[in-house]
Amino acid sequence: MIEIKARSPQDGWAFVEEDGGTFLLYPPYRTRQPVADPGAVDRAITTHGFTADARQFPDWPSVVKALADEYVDAVRRRSPRAEFDLVRDAPAATLRAMLTRVVDEFIPAGDLDGAERFIADVLASNAAGEDGDLRARAVEALREITVARERARARAAGLLDRTALIRELAPLASERYTAEAIDQLATAVRERGLWSIAA
Repeated sequence: MIEIKARSPQDGWAFVEEDGGTFLLYPPYRTRQPVADPGAVDRAITTHGFTADARQFPDWPSVVKALADEYVDAVRRRSPRAEFDLVRDAPAATLRAMLTRVVDEFIPAGDLDGAERFIADVLASNAAGEDGDLRARAVEALREITVARERARARAAGLLDRTALIRELAPLASERYTAEAIDQLATAVRERGLWSIAA
């Protein structure tokens, strides 16, 4: 069984335990980060505002669904204005770090609308008004969103051939494996689920 040990529904983060190992999960829930520090969960609860939890789940997809549902509910309950206020008054260094994460994780994952809303808030922030580098990085991120949308439209319209699509979506894998091998792996993941592919 997989057990949620502590969670922060407001930001979607959670510590989860499976077979004696502890993992940190956070939106968009595409990876599990191993946690080596045995006191991390207790500190998260006592210092960082996490809530203790003890719910158990039979598999990873059900854990991710529960966390994602709670996170979406928390986001819907918050005022959009309150979120903008946090970004508006954040220091430039914090916004740079968040912008890097949006570009590295959210845009490649296809969360283009959420990334675009965040970047619009960054451009309207006090820090962007004072920091030309931050403003330039935000504008460049908007360009990346535009390119990602154009590629998605091309894929949807069938304008990219299969080999080009695989090269675009998995550049490192396509250097090492043939398109057929990658297709077989993708089919296995679709049929058996992401977590069971290693089995």
